[in-house]
Amino acid sequence: MGKSELNEVIYLLPYTLKNEIGGYATSIELASTEIFLNAGIEKKQEILDKLIFLACIKRIWTIVSSQFWIVDNTLTLISHDSDFKEVKVGATIFSKTSDTYKQLKDLRDKFELLIHELELNEIVQSKTLVDILKLIDRESRSAHER
Repeated sequence: MGKSELNEVIYLLPYTLKNEIGGYATSIELASTEIFLNAGIEKKQEILDKLIFLACIKRIWTIVSSQFWIVDNTLTLISHDSDFKEVKVGATIFSKTSDTYKQLKDLRDKFELLIHELELNEIVQSKTLVDILKLIDRESRSAHER
């Protein structure tokens, strides 16, 4: 897993999200010496590439999931306190029956399923880059022991 794989993943993302993830990858690379030092792990390009890739997948998941929950919770709150069942954001109208809401929910659900299938649950639940790096190192060590 390296930059080419990451570029394949972010290629299809909307422009602003693509730029955000690309910038995040660059910031990880720039801070990599300190991240490895804090984790107590020898810096190797292969492991750095995995760290960048998996941290960016986590970042995409966080953005997709949080955007869904913001919309979902907002719609739930406004429907409890009033007769309103939808909200307009820019030119888009959101309701729990709107196509946009359904697409966002479907994207989140499919992404969550993919995370489970690829066994990336620990990665997306990690709090820090150091935690992700330690998980990668642990997996790498156990793969070498097999």
